[in-house]
Amino acid sequence: MLLCFSYPITTVWLIELGADVSGFNLVIKAGVLVLFLISLLVALQHSPRLPRISLPLIAFLSLYGIRLLYDVLVLDILMVFQTTTYVFGYFFGLTLIPVIVTALALRIEDLPAIQRWTFWLLFAANVSLLAYTILRGPIIATAAFEGRLQEDGAMEGTALLNPILVGATGAMLMCFVIARLATTRAMSVLGQVFYLFCLFLGGINVMLGASRGPAVALLACIFLLFAARLRGGSFGGARLHPRTWIYVGVFVVLFAALVSTDVIKLQLVDRFRLMLEPSYQAAGEERDYIYSMAWQDFLSQPFLGSSYVVRQGGYSPHNIVLDALMSTGVVGGMVFLMALVSMMIAVWKLVRGIAGPDGVAIGLICACLTVLSMSSGSIGGNPEFWSYLITAALLSDYATRIMKSRMRAKSVGQPDQLSHAL
Repeated sequence: MLLCFSYPITTVWLIELGADVSGFNLVIKAGVLVLFLISLLVALQHSPRLPRISLPLIAFLSLYGIRLLYDVLVLDILMVFQTTTYVFGYFFGLTLIPVIVTALALRIEDLPAIQRWTFWLLFAANVSLLAYTILRGPIIATAAFEGRLQEDGAMEGTALLNPILVGATGAMLMCFVIARLATTRAMSVLGQVFYLFCLFLGGINVMLGASRGPAVALLACIFLLFAARLRGGSFGGARLHPRTWIYVGVFVVLFAALVSTDVIKLQLVDRFRLMLEPSYQAAGEERDYIYSMAWQDFLSQPFLGSSYVVRQGGYSPHNIVLDALMSTGVVGGMVFLMALVSMMIAVWKLVRGIAGPDGVAIGLICACLTVLSMSSGSIGGNPEFWSYLITAALLSDYATRIMKSRMRAKSVGQPDQLSHAL
C-alpha cells in the first residue's frame, strides 16, 4: 500500500512544508525497498515456491529486465529525464521484487487488510490533493477546474504532481466506493453519507486533473461492475444493491447539470469536446505520433524487440501493450499477453464476487489501473499496476481453489479440509 499510494500524500505535504520533495521521496522509496527485501528473505523461508498463476508475469518481467540491463549498461540508452539509478531502482527495486514478494507471501486471509488499507490511503491521498488546491489560494482554487492540477519539478519538462496522477487517484477512490455501495448489504446511514462524500471527493480530483484517461477508466469500471453484478455474481453473490442506482444517478445528474449550465468551466469536458472536432482529429496529438513510432520500432525488430524506449526522442510508448512489443518483441509479447489474459480473467472473477465484497473493490481498482496503463502506463514506471495485478490474480486464484474444494467436499459428503487449510 505504501508503494502504490504514498507518493501523492508525501509529495503534497513536503511541497507545503518547503522541503526537498525529491530527496525525501527517494528516502521513502528506499525504505519501502528495504521492507520488501526483508519480506523476501522471510517469504523464501516459509513459501519458497511461486504460485503457478504468477509464473507468466514474472517470466515476462524477467525478460524485460534483461532488455533493460542490455540497453542501459551495454548500449547506454536512457529515457528522457531519467538516470541509471532511477531506471533500475524503479523496475528491479519497486516492480520486480515487490511482485515476487507478493507472489510468495500473499494469502487469502490478507484480503480484508488489503481492501481496508487501500481505501484509507486512497482517501488520504485524495484529501491531500484537494487540500493542495485549496492551499494554493482562493483565486487559484476558484479557477481550478479551468486548468489541470500540476506541480512542476526542478527540471523543465518534469512534474512532481502530474494531472494523470491526480485524476487516477480520484478515479480509483470512486471505483472503490461504488464497489462498496454496490455489494455491501448492510450499511448505516452515516456510512452511506461518508461514502457519498468520498464519491464527490474523488470526482473533484478527476476534474482537477482533467485527464481523459482516468475519466475513461472510471466509466469502464462502472460498466464492468454493472455488467458483472447486474443479475448477481456468478458465485452466489447478490445483485447490485438498489442504493447503487441512486448514488450513481445523483452523481451523473449533478455532473450533467454542471456541464449544461456552464456555471464552472471544466477543462476535462473541453478536452473531450476537442477530440470530436474534425480539425483536431486530422491533426492528431503527440501521443498518436509516439504510438506510431513505437509500432515502427517493433516492426524494425519484431522477434526480440528494439529497445525499452522509443528510439526517436527517447520516450515511453504510453501504452503497456505497445511497450511490451517494442521492448521484448513477439517472444516477450506472447508471454505478456498470456499473463495479462489470465490475470484479467482473475479480475473478472473478483468483480463477479468470487472473493466477496472486499474482492470486488480490489478487482475494480485493478481494472482501473489496467485501463490507465493502456493510455499512460509503462512497464518500468508503474509499480502500482503490477502490484495490484499480481494481488488480484492471487486472491482470485486462492478463492477459486476454495470454491472448488467446497464443491468437491459437498459432492462426496466429506469435511472441507482444503478450504479450512487455505
